[in-house]
Amino acid sequence: MLREVLYGQTSMPILKNALDAQTMRQKALASNIVNVEVPGYTPRRVTFEERLSRALGNPNNKLVMSHSNHMPYQPDPKSVKPLIVEDEDAVNPAGTNAVDIDQQMTRLATNSIHYQLTAKRAAGLFNKIRTLTHLP
Repeated sequence: MLREVLYGQTSMPILKNALDAQTMRQKALASNIVNVEVPGYTPRRVTFEERLSRALGNPNNKLVMSHSNHMPYQPDPKSVKPLIVEDEDAVNPAGTNAVDIDQQMTRLATNSIHYQLTAKRAAGLFNKIRTLTHLP
């Protein structure tokens, strides 16, 4: 029963996927940093937030129905998973490849802060559930 409450009626699945995305991003950024001197290396990045925003119905990211008989499509936010992709747009004219070490280090620090905030949010949700389950 608790599992149905946690995963069916809370934001826990989205928080779990966000933590997964931030963990994957940490690994991708670490890989980019390690390969900064490798000629021809293409940096990796994680996509999650853009697709989650679309699934949550952000008005800036809506799909457009091109015909009135088309069914509207709204993906389930709980099903949005992080993906690692090659960052084909990355450019570093000063290096041997497209990895900009300063940019990667900044993203690493930002990702660490996002992870800590997301983990605190998940812990707060667990605390609320713990408080509710101890009611008389």
